[in-house]
Amino acid sequence: MADNDSEKPAQPQPAPAKEPEAQAPAAAEKPKPAEKNSFDKAFSEDSTHSPGQKTDNEHQRQEAGRAWHRYVGNDYVGRDKNVTVITGRHDTRIRLYELSDDEREVSVLAFVGSPGATRLSQAVQEFPITVVTGPLGSGRTAAAVHALNRSEPEQIHKLDPATRLGDLSVGDLPETCAALILSEEPGESPAAPMRAFDLDALAVQLRDRKIRLVITVSNLSRLPQSGPLVGHVDFGPGPQRMEVLTAVLKHRLGAVGRDRLPGLLAHPDLAGIVADHLGPQTRLATASEIADQLARCSPEAPSLRALLEPSLKGRGESDVADWFAELPDLRTRCLAIALAVLQGQPHEVIADAATRLLGELDPFRSDRDRRERPADPFGTSRRREMQQLGAVIEPALFWTRYGKVDIEVIRYAQADFGPRLFLHVWTEYRESRIALVHWLDHLGARAAAGIRSRAATAVGALTVQAFDHMYGLLLLNWAKSQHERLRDAAATALTFAARDAQMRPALRLMTEEWERADDPNLRCTAARIYALGAVRDEAPALIERDELLPAALLRLARDESYAVRREVADGLATLVVHDPQLYFGEVVNQMYQWANLRKDDMAWTGRFFFLLIAWDLVSDGDGRWPTLLQLTIADSTRRHQIVWLWWHTLNSDLSTRARSVLTYWARLCDADPQARREMQRMLQQVAFDPRTRQILRATARSWNGTDGTAPHLGAWVEKEIAA
Repeated sequence: MADNDSEKPAQPQPAPAKEPEAQAPAAAEKPKPAEKNSFDKAFSEDSTHSPGQKTDNEHQRQEAGRAWHRYVGNDYVGRDKNVTVITGRHDTRIRLYELSDDEREVSVLAFVGSPGATRLSQAVQEFPITVVTGPLGSGRTAAAVHALNRSEPEQIHKLDPATRLGDLSVGDLPETCAALILSEEPGESPAAPMRAFDLDALAVQLRDRKIRLVITVSNLSRLPQSGPLVGHVDFGPGPQRMEVLTAVLKHRLGAVGRDRLPGLLAHPDLAGIVADHLGPQTRLATASEIADQLARCSPEAPSLRALLEPSLKGRGESDVADWFAELPDLRTRCLAIALAVLQGQPHEVIADAATRLLGELDPFRSDRDRRERPADPFGTSRRREMQQLGAVIEPALFWTRYGKVDIEVIRYAQADFGPRLFLHVWTEYRESRIALVHWLDHLGARAAAGIRSRAATAVGALTVQAFDHMYGLLLLNWAKSQHERLRDAAATALTFAARDAQMRPALRLMTEEWERADDPNLRCTAARIYALGAVRDEAPALIERDELLPAALLRLARDESYAVRREVADGLATLVVHDPQLYFGEVVNQMYQWANLRKDDMAWTGRFFFLLIAWDLVSDGDGRWPTLLQLTIADSTRRHQIVWLWWHTLNSDLSTRARSVLTYWARLCDADPQARREMQRMLQQVAFDPRTRQILRATARSWNGTDGTAPHLGAWVEKEIAA
């Protein structure tokens, strides 16, 4: 896998004096002969797409998953997931609902505290049973989840609100149950049928099993008097509704979409929506629901009210079935399904996908169309289609290989209607399933990341319902494909399906089996799954790891296949895109450590990974900067390591490719004065020895040449970097 440059590899140079632990570039142990030209070929192919496009690709995948997050890991998919039924006293059946990963994550990362929440956290540490009083909708249940989540790492269950504590048998609770929450229904006290003696006895049983129970009621006088094992907390009014909305919105946007937060909060429609739907008596859960819907909107949307109002009013499942059945023809139904899967894409994309689905469902239609042309090709307008489907048009930014452009996209006005409609069609219309699978297979192979990610997310939701079916028809073929797009689709689908707690053990074993497979394509898919599984908002328990960077992903960095190593590098770049503050330092340090290994081809891997990640990542804020350069401004340690990695690669067997990537960085930075200064500062530190100065001067001659790649930096190198 060595770089097939015409020049001989450079002789090792002494390490920088200020970096005593750094080793000079050793003669790289070349990979197997069959892979000798892989780097040239692969880097050439990588260079055909717009550098830095990965940032937008990952944003598209996150956006696709956000619309479906409620439908996996909760109770929306068409079977009872995370629900346990036990037989209590008097042969009563008691339902336990395990908290989803999403609920637990929100309770930690988007929780807004209050004095009552602090008192509740203290009480659950002290008492087996804690009774919380306060007004309905004040956030008592959310605070209970937060308090228990901090103290109990095992499963937390919600009891059915109709449960009578007198019927609860502690001995029949699941072994993994660590905490219970029982929230009252209006007008009914769950503990009213109990005597004080029975409540104290239940507290003793829970204490012996090390299980915590939190009960929320409106009025403490409706409970029996109890002993020292039952604590009481007066919760109070709870946090402000707008604080909750802001915290949840920030969490839903994630690191990639956080730049949209100020624009959404400042949108002129938001104040009216808050006034109408978040009054003093409104449940705090409504603020969270508005934040969920708001996270799918663009700050440039002309009317947030038009986008959010239908979602807040809601639409029942029977309404979905009736609405779909009443659509006028097969063509319109195909358009409705295509919009359900691809919402957030341009109308042209969705219309083309609908035509493709129509062909899958009615393969003879194309012949009929040639014979029976419609009388009026202008009979149906986009506006009329949008009215039929209850869809809205909104502005968005779209990535092309030449940068971002303004476009219009469409989506259902009710944000969660698309997933509900698609799952309804899959569940109720058996004869359409094979056609839907073939259609999703086609979408999963598309070059556009937005299309591929949305199709793969829909496949992930179906995988929860019918794993064997989807595995045999689609997922395995995607996973062992030689095409990177299909492998990416498989990893996206499976990590999304892994949000379901019951699916996760099987998916973990499957991924470990693929990691050890003889087929390098399966190992590539395993690497992609490990990378996505390490991202905090992507199935956080899919992989077991003690370190920030998953050990399973780093193991595959030693794989003999170029494609697998390339996938690991791509995975490390994915982590930096999702959360630069968390992963940047770890990823740079890992490449630095690999590159310092003398007697191991991991030194070559360290250089190789550095060049690929330097090429892939571009920050798209006020200006387009190389991400690795921008992040070093506030991190002197990583700056020193990146300086050394540049020196190391420029003097290695990958020198020609290093100069190509350096030229790309110069082109990005040349027009931005601040970026240019940072680039000059870095080049000054890299050029500490004569050979490296000679390489930089030779590279920079093309910057201010006839092509004018980076004239300012080219002139600066010519003047400041002495030969």
